[in-house]
Amino acid sequence: MPFSVAYNHQPSPLDDLPNAFLQQICLGLQTAVEVDLPQSRSKLDVDTHNHERNLRWDLIYTNALRNRCLSAFPSKSCSWDMALIHEKVTNFLIGLMTEKRFAELQAKQSARRKMHYIDVFARSFNLEQKSAECQLSLFPKEFADEEIIEERAASLLQELGVDVKCLRHFALVLFDARGDQLLSVRIVLVDPDLNVVAEHKLNSMLSHEVSPIVETVPVPETPAQNPGRNLVLKSKAQQRKKNGLRKKTPKESEESDTPEM
Repeated sequence: MPFSVAYNHQPSPLDDLPNAFLQQICLGLQTAVEVDLPQSRSKLDVDTHNHERNLRWDLIYTNALRNRCLSAFPSKSCSWDMALIHEKVTNFLIGLMTEKRFAELQAKQSARRKMHYIDVFARSFNLEQKSAECQLSLFPKEFADEEIIEERAASLLQELGVDVKCLRHFALVLFDARGDQLLSVRIVLVDPDLNVVAEHKLNSMLSHEVSPIVETVPVPETPAQNPGRNLVLKSKAQQRKKNGLRKKTPKESEESDTPEM
C-alpha cells in the first residue's frame, strides 16, 4: 500500500525507502502499542502502572530488534537503551520517537549545551539538508561537545555492523499513541537544526485488523470488592461461619452485644 504524500510533494531521499520496509516498521509499532502492551499488562499483578511508558518502549524496541527485515541494532544514549534501524539499500539510519518528544527537542535545541543523539545524527549525516522555511542564522547553533561529534556517533553506532561511512541520511519515524491505540505515524528527514525537510505520512500502512488478544486471567480482588480480607475472625464468628449464617434469636442477640473481656 503506497504511503500518503502531500500534493506539492518535492522529491527527497525518503522517496527511495522501500514500501515493504516502512510497512514492517509500522507493523512493529502497532503490534507493540495495541497488542503487546495490553497482553503484558494483563500478566502483571499490579494496581498502578507507573512503569508503562518505559514498558511500551521496551516492546517497541524488542519488535524492531527481532524483525530480520529491519536490520535493527541496539544502541545506548546515556542511560537509555534503544534500537536504531539501518535500511541497507538506501543506507538510511532511522530512529523512533514520539511526536511530543520531537517537538520538545526542536523547541529547546537552542538552549541545549550538549547534543542529543538526534542532533549528533542530523549533524553527521544530514548536513546538506535544508528546510524551505529555514532562515540562515548569523549565529548558527553550536554545542559544547560538537568537537567530539565523530566520537559520539561512533559510540552510538558501535553495534551497526558496517562501516559508519556507508550511512547517507538520518530520518525519524514519529508516532502518536493514546492508551492502547496508535493514532498516527510519519517519517521525517531533518536538517542539522531539526527542521523538517521532507516527510511521508504512513497512516495508510496501519492495519485495521490488529487487535489485542488478551489472555483471560483472574482479576485480583480489591479491598473495595472484599472489605473483609485479612481480618481475623473471633471465636463466635468462626463458629457462625462453620455452621452457616442464620438469623439470631433474641437471646443470641443480647449475648453478642456483650463485649468480650
